[in-house]
Amino acid sequence: MRRIPRLTTSRRARTLSALMVLMAGLVAIGGHAGEAVSADLPGGRPAPLAATTRLVCASGCGDWDYRTITAAVNASSSGDAIHVAEGTYNETVNVQNKSLTILGGYSTDWGTPDPQVYETIIDAESGRSAIRLVSEGGNNTGTVDGFTVRGGNSSGQGGGFWVSGYRATISNNWIHDNQAGYGGGISVKDAIGVTIEDNLIEDNTSTADGGGIRVEEATVSIIGNSIRSNRGSYGGGISVRNSTATVDDNSVRRNVAESGGGGMQFILGSTGLIHNNQLVLNRAGANPGGGGIHFWRCSAEYGGAPQFVGNTVTDNTADNAGGGLNIEDSAPLVEDNVITENQAGDHGGGISVIVGSAPTIVDNLIAYNTSSVKAGGIWSYDSAPLIRRNEIVDNQAPTAGGIHLTGSVGFEITNNIIARNKATIEGGGIHLTSNSRGNIINNTLVSNNLGAGGEAINCRNDSRPRIANNILVDHTYGVRVKDQAVPTVEYNDVWNSSIANYDGVSGNPGHISCNPQFVNTGAGDYHLTLGSCVIDNGTQTGAPTSDFDSDPRPLDGDEDGNAAWDRGADEFFNPVWVTKDVDNQVLEPGDSVSFTIMYRNNSASTATEVVISDDLDVWLIDVDYFYTGPTLEEEGNDPYVWTVPDGLAPGEEGTITINARVDPSLPTPQAITNKVTFQMNGYGPFEDEVLIIVGGLRTNAPAVLNDCAQ
Repeated sequence: MRRIPRLTTSRRARTLSALMVLMAGLVAIGGHAGEAVSADLPGGRPAPLAATTRLVCASGCGDWDYRTITAAVNASSSGDAIHVAEGTYNETVNVQNKSLTILGGYSTDWGTPDPQVYETIIDAESGRSAIRLVSEGGNNTGTVDGFTVRGGNSSGQGGGFWVSGYRATISNNWIHDNQAGYGGGISVKDAIGVTIEDNLIEDNTSTADGGGIRVEEATVSIIGNSIRSNRGSYGGGISVRNSTATVDDNSVRRNVAESGGGGMQFILGSTGLIHNNQLVLNRAGANPGGGGIHFWRCSAEYGGAPQFVGNTVTDNTADNAGGGLNIEDSAPLVEDNVITENQAGDHGGGISVIVGSAPTIVDNLIAYNTSSVKAGGIWSYDSAPLIRRNEIVDNQAPTAGGIHLTGSVGFEITNNIIARNKATIEGGGIHLTSNSRGNIINNTLVSNNLGAGGEAINCRNDSRPRIANNILVDHTYGVRVKDQAVPTVEYNDVWNSSIANYDGVSGNPGHISCNPQFVNTGAGDYHLTLGSCVIDNGTQTGAPTSDFDSDPRPLDGDEDGNAAWDRGADEFFNPVWVTKDVDNQVLEPGDSVSFTIMYRNNSASTATEVVISDDLDVWLIDVDYFYTGPTLEEEGNDPYVWTVPDGLAPGEEGTITINARVDPSLPTPQAITNKVTFQMNGYGPFEDEVLIIVGGLRTNAPAVLNDCAQ
């Protein structure tokens, strides 16, 4: 019995809604045969002309049924449906210039289809593409749903499916053990509006690109699939070239590319949204790399800049560059991803950026990645990356544990937390070589000293960065300069260096050396506390207008009436910390949802007059809550208002969890906003909010909608 992803109720309903109409018409006319004489019908008898649903079964069927899918396709006209009973069909299916709905998973009583129970196999027996969907004018639309597709072998396009010009929906299929020159499982070319959804695509091979799926010069949505153990020269799981693709909510695991893009590749002007995917345990060969994903020539210059947002990229391997991501001559947005435990044989354990690339790398967790030679976290060569608001922590390489820049001009490293990275030779935090020039401003670097290369920032080989408004804590050297490098170094706080705060350069103007007083260094919380020595004394020259949490800069953190820039990644502006999170941002009417409020007193004194309020939307019903931490008193429930009668001690924190259900009668689609406010000691209110999407907007929902007030 095959194991394939189950369609959700809503997806299956969409697939079957049109078919219920067809079945009702079938019952009304009392028949189900074809419209024309077929050699596969006993006696070659003609079927009633009004019928639009044709039934196929391999054996033991009625006189009016077809014995092969091909016979039913040949007898059909555009708009017809073909229902196929369980069994093995040793054939290749060719749909050309017809709009057809072809569904497997039926028993011979022709009730509701269930592909899990009534497995319907199309075995091409190595003949050619198992299923071909071709529309020469691009005007045909159709669906293939509920089949096991295997044994396809095409020297050209598409071992399992070949889609050309056809507006196809390929859903709920198990596509395995097919092979082709291009697109071992599925190949799509010169088509628009193609949807590939809820399929299991595994163990397919391509001698060129796209072991699992290949898309060329097309517009495609790839949603909710499991794509695993496929192999190709490029793009082991998915290959997208010169196309627009939405790749959402897929599991992409254990795919192999002999060259680049173990999990995926986007190349040659491809654009679109790559969102909420799991890229795990994929592998890329020696050149160009990209164990999780490889981008090549994807920028405005080439006609497209994709967005890589909200993905998990973990345990991928590249023999050469970019264990997680390899970005080559491209400018994608890389935002809000978890990039962890990837490995590179040469450089860029987490991310490799090379050859004229200009990606925006923002709000990512880049952690526990390793490289055998250079740059455990991020490698940049001859490129100008914008690296903003990331946590770059616990990465490792011989040279440059966190970030390595070589020959990179125009880069920006701003508002990042760079901590606990390890270099066994040099450059624990940031390492610059070969005339690299750009800005390193308002970052917090802590304890990048876990190996011999314990420098926070190491400059070599004529590099000329501007290093300003940073906090550099617990290193062998704060800023170290060699080999004719001439950085501009000003307004940094360098503290607790074991050898020297500066080597080969002066820290003036604006140098200070003091404990910045983080909230909790041991727990990795590098927000500033009330009274920190780095508040309101940085330089505004070239400084960013927001901080690590997207809070605005500058703010009057010391309350002297003059707002000025703080040093480091955090702009201090209030003595409390409050966030609002939700367990599921994408819901349907009737679904349950859970919100979590987290709050903490970051100040050095007990907080009094603490008030927390939460205004729930009227469409959220059956509400209850529980809390942990200090005792709360409920003052009202429309909206909910709580007080903390005993106050909050320094560092004390608590949570409130609110459980609710979406009203089943809610009209959809609809967005619901939920906001928490917090105030204490006359400070505030401070706010955070989340957005949930109800009904039909899943693939357009942003990955993260929280803004922490910190």
